[in-house]
Amino acid sequence: MNLQMDLQHVRATQLAVVEALQAALVAWQEPEASEALHFVAADVQRDEWVLLAAAGLPTQGRYLYVFEVDDVQTALHDYRAYRQQTGPGNPGFLSRFNNAPVPTGTLYVGSSNGLRERFKMHLGYFDPRMRTYGLKLRKWLVSSTPRLTFRYCRLSNANQALMQLLEDGLWELRQPVFGKKGSS
Repeated sequence: MNLQMDLQHVRATQLAVVEALQAALVAWQEPEASEALHFVAADVQRDEWVLLAAAGLPTQGRYLYVFEVDDVQTALHDYRAYRQQTGPGNPGFLSRFNNAPVPTGTLYVGSSNGLRERFKMHLGYFDPRMRTYGLKLRKWLVSSTPRLTFRYCRLSNANQALMQLLEDGLWELRQPVFGKKGSS
């Protein structure tokens, strides 16, 4: 193997990716109007509320979304208490905790082609056999008072590479408490 040839190949591949992203950005129109769903933490524990709220969300299309909380300290207290109770490891495929020195009010940044099901999964309403990472709020957000907001925006003609680029940019801007960059 020749390192120089390998690096030339990597460079050519990276240039192709950059060109594809540039073409996607040129073709991409502005994001459509964003929507928001406001709720309190206690709602997450009520099946009927989760199903009703989810029923109002779209089932198809490409979306970027964020979960926000007005009282991040209470949410973190609940999360840490849950983790202390469950011990090491990652029971239930919870999203990665980022443990930022100054946590923001953004809990999670993500993208989805199935927004309704992803929303329900983040709230903790899902088939337990699913091995998908998510917030699963009903497992650990036991305080009833924090107010949450689920914001989402449809990006109709964005391809997967552009979706990931936008999600990563939003992740960098918002510095969410949970999740990881580049996870789509």
